[in-house]
Amino acid sequence: MANNISELRLGCRVRFQDRWAGQVDAVEVDESWEVLNVVVRHGFPRTSTVRLPLNAATGWSGDYLAFDEITSVAAFGRELPPIAAPSRPISRQTPMATGNLRLTALMVDNATRRASEVLARRDGTLIGVPAEGVTFEGKVMHLGVQPDAFVPHFNEEDLRERVRE
Repeated sequence: MANNISELRLGCRVRFQDRWAGQVDAVEVDESWEVLNVVVRHGFPRTSTVRLPLNAATGWSGDYLAFDEITSVAAFGRELPPIAAPSRPISRQTPMATGNLRLTALMVDNATRRASEVLARRDGTLIGVPAEGVTFEGKVMHLGVQPDAFVPHFNEEDLRERVRE
C-alpha cells in the first residue's frame, strides 16, 4: 500500500461517530515530527478542549479530521486518552521567526503520522517548508529557509485548476 500524505489543517472541523463537533486548535509533534495528539476545541461562548491521539483518527484532509469510531460525548468526556510522550504543541498562535507568517497546516503521512511539510501563509500566499528543516528556539518556530527562497504550495485542487488553465 502506497503512503498517502494529506493536509492536516489547523482550524478544520472535527467529525465524530455521532456528529460534527469542534475544530483542530493545535497539534502535538515529537522531535521526529510525528503527530502524536490533536487538540480539539469545542463550544461557544464556553469552550472546552480535549487532547485526542491522532492514531485514533479514521481520516483527515484540509477540510476535516474524522474520529468515526468514537462519539463526541466519549471524546469530550476524555474516554480516549492522549498519547503520553514528550511533545511540542504547535498552533496558529505559534510565533514564527520570519515576520508576517502564520502557521496554517502540516502535510501528514496517513500511515506513519509524520509531518513532511509545514505550511504557512504569507501575504495571502501559502508556502511549504520541509519539516526536517524546521527548528525551534524556545517557542519560536524557525523555518530553516530564507524568505526569498519560499516556494508557493499548491493543493491538489489548485494544481488541477492550473493544469486546466
